Amino acid sequence: MSSVPPASTTSVCWGFYAEQVTISQALTLEGIDGANLNQVVVTVPSGGLAANVTSLSGQGVAAQVLVQNANR
Repeated sequence: MSSVPPASTTSVCWGFYAEQVTISQALTLEGIDGANLNQVVVTVPSGGLAANVTSLSGQGVAAQVLVQNANR
C-alpha cells in the first residue's frame, strides 16, 4: 500500500482479491457496502505466496496480510 500517503483512509470494494498484501504505514481500510455484497475476501494469488517475513527461528513465512510498523 505504498501508493497512498501515510494516515490515509482507503476504501475497499466488496469482492475477491487474489493477492498478498503488505501494509507498512499508518492506514485505515474501510469497506464499502453494496446491496448486501459487503464481503471482502483476500485469496492466494495464482503464483502462490512468497516469504515476506522471518520467524523467530529464522524460517521464512508467507503472510497473506502483513502489517509492519503498526505503532507509527
